[in-house]
Amino acid sequence: MIAWIVLLNLGHFYNSITTLILSSICYKEIITLSESKQRTNLFGKFMDWYIYGMMIYYVLPMNYLKPKLVESFILPDSFFHLILFQYHSFILFCLFLIALVLFVFSLELDKCQYQVEKLTMNLLGALFVVFIPSFASSNIYKGLYWLLFPHICVVTNDVFSYTLGQIFGRTPLIKISPKKTWEGFIGGLICTYIMAFILPIYLQGSQQMLCSMNEIRIRPFAEVACSNVELEQYSRIISLEMAGIQIHLTRLQFDSLVIATYASLIAPFGGFFASGVKRALNIKDFGNAIPGHGGLTDRFDCHGLMGIFTYFYLNYIIYKDQMVAENLSNVLNSMTNEQRIALLPQIISQIQKLQ
Repeated sequence: MIAWIVLLNLGHFYNSITTLILSSICYKEIITLSESKQRTNLFGKFMDWYIYGMMIYYVLPMNYLKPKLVESFILPDSFFHLILFQYHSFILFCLFLIALVLFVFSLELDKCQYQVEKLTMNLLGALFVVFIPSFASSNIYKGLYWLLFPHICVVTNDVFSYTLGQIFGRTPLIKISPKKTWEGFIGGLICTYIMAFILPIYLQGSQQMLCSMNEIRIRPFAEVACSNVELEQYSRIISLEMAGIQIHLTRLQFDSLVIATYASLIAPFGGFFASGVKRALNIKDFGNAIPGHGGLTDRFDCHGLMGIFTYFYLNYIIYKDQMVAENLSNVLNSMTNEQRIALLPQIISQIQKLQ
C-alpha cells in the first residue's frame, strides 16, 4: 500500500512506465508457459521478444507518447519524431513483414505444430498483457483517478465476491470456475457499488487525482494543478429518478458507478478467460512472482479489461469533444510543415462549405 501511494505521487509519467514494466513481466510469464512443452532455441527466444517489441512499438505513440505529450522534447522532423509518428505505420508494416519471413524460415518439419502453437500463444499473450493494458497508460494523463479507481473496483469486487461466495455461495456461476457462485457475484457487485458511491466524495476536489496532464513531466513528485473549471465538471450534480425515487449524484460519482458496473459484470470474465487458459495448459498459476498468489498475470487478469473500457468511456463519453480536437492535433503534430501547408486550402474549403 505504501509503495502504491508513493508511486501515485511520483507522477503520471512514472505510473505510465510502471504499466509498461508490469506488462513486460506478464509477457515473460506467458512465453515461459509456451516453452514448457519443448526447449526453445536461441532464434525462438529472439522471435518471442521480437513480437513483444513490435507490439510495444505499435502502442507507444498511441497510448504512451502521444505527439501532444512529448512536443516539448521530441521536436518535429527529429529522428525520434519521424520513427514514432510520421512513418510509424509504414515501419510497423515492415516489421510485420520481417516477422512473417523470419517465422517461415524458422519452421522445422518435426516441430511445425509446436512452433505455430507457440506463435499463437505469444500473439494472444501480447494482445492481453501489452496491447489492452496499454490503454491504462493513456488514461493516466486524463487524471490519476482514472488509473486508481478502476483498479480499486476490480480489487473490491474480487475480494467481496470471494468472501461472500465462501459464506453464502450455493449456486455455481460458471463451469470453468466451480468456486465462483451467483451469490458471490451479486454480493461483489453491491459492495463495489457502495465503494464507488463513497470514494468519489473524498477525492472530489483533489487536484493530484483529477487534474489532467497535457505534457510528460520527467521530474518526480511534480505538483499537479488545473483550473477550477476542470474540477467543477466533476462536482456538477446529476439527478436521476429510479422507481419514483429522486437520486442526486455528482458527475464523478455517476461516472464511477458506470465503471463499477463494468468492473462487476464484465471485467471478471477476464479472470474466467485466464482460468480457461490455465485449465487448457493444465497449470495452476501463470508464474510464481508473488509467493502464494501465482504470477503477475494471475493478479492482473481483470485489470486489462478495465483499462480499455475506461479509455473508451473517458474519450468517447466524458471527453468526446476533446477527443476530436486531440485526434486532429495528433495528426497535425505528426505532419511536416510542407504537409500542413498543403492541407490548409482543403481545410479552408471545407469551412467555406459549412458556412
